[in-house]
Amino acid sequence: MQLLTKHALISLILLTPSALAVTHVFEREPNNTPGEALSISAPVKVFGTMSGTDQDAYRWIVSDEDARKRWNLELQGLPGRLTIVEILRLEYADNGVDVLSKQSLMKLGSRDGRSPAVATNLLFEPGEYLLGFAFAGGPPSDGDGDEGGGGFFRPAVGTLGFTAGDETRTDAADAEQSSQATPPEGYSLAITAGEVLTVRKSPGGRQSQVEAQQHAAGHEFAAFEQLDVIWHKIEFAADSLEQVWDISAQVPVGRHLQGKLIDADGNTLATAASDTHGKLVFHDLTPIAAGFWLELSTRQPGAIQQIGSAAVRPRVEGSEAEPNNYWQLANRIDTVSPVTGGAADKSDADYFTFVVDEAFADQVISIHAEGSTALELCLLNDKGQNVQCRKSDAPVSLVDVVLTPGDWGLLVRGMQAETRYSLSFATQGPIKPGFEAEPNDTVAYANSMPHKNRIKGRFSSDRRDDVDHYRVFVTTEPQLWRLQAIGDGVTE
Repeated sequence: MQLLTKHALISLILLTPSALAVTHVFEREPNNTPGEALSISAPVKVFGTMSGTDQDAYRWIVSDEDARKRWNLELQGLPGRLTIVEILRLEYADNGVDVLSKQSLMKLGSRDGRSPAVATNLLFEPGEYLLGFAFAGGPPSDGDGDEGGGGFFRPAVGTLGFTAGDETRTDAADAEQSSQATPPEGYSLAITAGEVLTVRKSPGGRQSQVEAQQHAAGHEFAAFEQLDVIWHKIEFAADSLEQVWDISAQVPVGRHLQGKLIDADGNTLATAASDTHGKLVFHDLTPIAAGFWLELSTRQPGAIQQIGSAAVRPRVEGSEAEPNNYWQLANRIDTVSPVTGGAADKSDADYFTFVVDEAFADQVISIHAEGSTALELCLLNDKGQNVQCRKSDAPVSLVDVVLTPGDWGLLVRGMQAETRYSLSFATQGPIKPGFEAEPNDTVAYANSMPHKNRIKGRFSSDRRDDVDHYRVFVTTEPQLWRLQAIGDGVTE
């Protein structure tokens, strides 16, 4: 890995509560226990620091109105360390301080603080939630921020939890953390409004297949449901029978939902259960003229339930399936098998979607498009928005890429007429602390500066289309700073 060799752009973003629409809250110690937790309400962005064996607590109050909305969570973790926020429901003693019991609803974890961890469109019931922050791992063992992994670099999210009562943390990651004298590092959590949810009046009934509530494919329905079993029917218009569909359902975080997909004769085609985010999905369904029935059951009635369906493109192997020239028509591909495709002219664009799992997220990867003429290759987020683009004579590559788990997309466009190409993924090895990773072309995807605010990087393109952004968490008292980028030909 070489030093910066072309140009470097360092972005400093100064955040003040008066300058932004979302309320900003800065932690105040002590806030290690539920009794010391600072109360917040969404939308909000929380900033804090942790070091040593510190943990931080916030009390999130969800109103009746907030419970009718969907919420996004974005955690920017401590650089070079596992950072988690655990969402819990607590039962207190009569004194309102001592914790009698706790229920862990979900965890959101940033494995190394390089990029934010995101959970989108979550539902929460009215009430009080404890947001517990904890961290583990440490800087590289040699202390220079360049090599090594500190033994517990990028530990799994499940190895760490927030202690809400008198119990002591005994996980191995915490033992390593406790043995090190670590300087304070910064984190942030943003809770912002998600997609609009319209909660309707429940029509009641619907406890058998013949009583199922009918829905047109492509629409969603949400209502406060008080029955333990509810049936729905998804009907498909004639022009939608040639498409592939996902059918989904959702309940608030902490609730459990079981789903059965059933045909007209009462045969169970598939089953699914909600995850810790309260969501379940039936993927890649080929519709039938009679439609699908969906039986939703729960042991915890008395909460909002949402169901929906969306047309998706089929999963392809070997060769693209046209039309896929719009994001809504993107082909689903995997990261194992190459895919071939073609563009008829300069205006023709091919869209693809793929999923990054936890194992793939632990690797530095590269994405290659090799073709007969010059190509443009773009990485897209889960909404089809450009994150990073490269243009060159074939082959064109996105290298040094580290992606968070979830849905991502690609765009391939030919620069000349009648372009043929192949699209493939490759691994470059495990993630190393102290080195820059793509994508970081924009402020939204800036890399966090690791231990000692030192990082090495490189430019992967001969053109001036590779710009690197870095995020610096300032946790010390006000002082003068020097920012320095060293490398041959660095100009900005």
